[in-house]
Amino acid sequence: MRTILMMIAAVIALAIVRSIVRDIARAVSRSMGGGNRKSTAAPSAAAESAGAGVVGKLVKDPQTGTYIDPAVAVAAEIDGATHYFESKKTRDEYLNAQR
Repeated sequence: MRTILMMIAAVIALAIVRSIVRDIARAVSRSMGGGNRKSTAAPSAAAESAGAGVVGKLVKDPQTGTYIDPAVAVAAEIDGATHYFESKKTRDEYLNAQR
């Protein structure tokens, strides 16, 4: 009987620890910007070489290399080409680096 109670207590303790770890992982993800950003996963090398910075519905920020949705990106016309940036700050950094 004692062994069974100890096993039940261990299972409950593991469930509590799992819940705490999951909550911590979610909090870290949010603090790293995971809550407001679009996907930042890089595409495969074949996809990147095939599309001049455009992969599906995502475009590559030339300053940071982050893939973002063009609908929420900051667009800038530079030398006749449209470039997309994740923020005004990265756009300005890119423009300053081009000078």
